[in-house]
Amino acid sequence: MSQALFYLLDQEQSQAPHWHALIYRCLSQAVAEGQRVLLYCQDQEQAEVMDEILWQQRYGEFIAHQLCGEGPKFGTPVEISWPNCPLTGRRQLLINLATEAPIFAVRFPQVVDFVPNDETLKQHARDRYVAYRKQGIHVTTTAAADRPE
Repeated sequence: MSQALFYLLDQEQSQAPHWHALIYRCLSQAVAEGQRVLLYCQDQEQAEVMDEILWQQRYGEFIAHQLCGEGPKFGTPVEISWPNCPLTGRRQLLINLATEAPIFAVRFPQVVDFVPNDETLKQHARDRYVAYRKQGIHVTTTAAADRPE
């Protein structure tokens, strides 16, 4: 059974630099554990921003990644994708940054999602929570501060 974990973000964590750092920590931990990850973005623009953020990591902290459609299939542990971009096979972890739950989320053993501290974005997160449940995914929540390092 697939599992989804929602990280509840406080006001500070909801801001771009902090939120991006949390995404990086999730990716870093997953890659260190040998997982292959799909970082699913709202659109190509957000995907390109995340690509640039990952390229800007300090020496020794770089996470090998590729944008959808670039490089060989499974060429890197992390693929950054968006709607209308074909999936390139099996990965163990889906990190969702889109406002909607991807219809293919159930194909992943584990899903990570976020609940920013903004009423509109919280409602989108509630809708994703319901969508994951409808897909048969077991959903839990935790405060982002509780995330293991």
